[in-house]
Amino acid sequence: MRSIALLLVASSTLILLGQDKTKPPVLPPYQPPVQQGTQDKETKKGDQEPLPRPVSTNPFKGVWAITRLVRPHAPPQRSSGYMVFTDAFTSMHLYLPALSPQLPPRFQSSFRSYRVTGTNLVTSSLQGVRNAANRREMLIEPSGRVERRRFAFLSQQLLRIYQTDQAFMELKKIEQL
Repeated sequence: MRSIALLLVASSTLILLGQDKTKPPVLPPYQPPVQQGTQDKETKKGDQEPLPRPVSTNPFKGVWAITRLVRPHAPPQRSSGYMVFTDAFTSMHLYLPALSPQLPPRFQSSFRSYRVTGTNLVTSSLQGVRNAANRREMLIEPSGRVERRRFAFLSQQLLRIYQTDQAFMELKKIEQL
């Protein structure tokens, strides 16, 4: 028993004497684990290229710029804004400058879910805000508010959404998503 204790003390002393106490132990650099794939070497050559986007069959999907706003009982005025359509949601941001410098501009911003039913675009409000007709009060869209608007594609890149038979906005697609 005594010889085992002496052997342990001697080996511990040799190990401690061989270490430099001024430097911390140096660890080898980190090597991430190698991912083993099932592809052969020829197939892996193309892995660096981005995958092609699937072609969407949803004609609404994309970013649209509002190019024209027609309201029958209002003077023509410049408007600007955008709508973004994904497969299930739309986000609209509309700005109408004031006709008089004493009035603030009109605006509307909303995020909605949507579905197409025949020639109608049916939206349900998730969140939205706009100013009132007097342009001074802020109105919050009630969540779940459903609106049904008739629409027509004038071309693949031109969409018209009707508020009434005579009131509508036209949008031009500026980016396909």
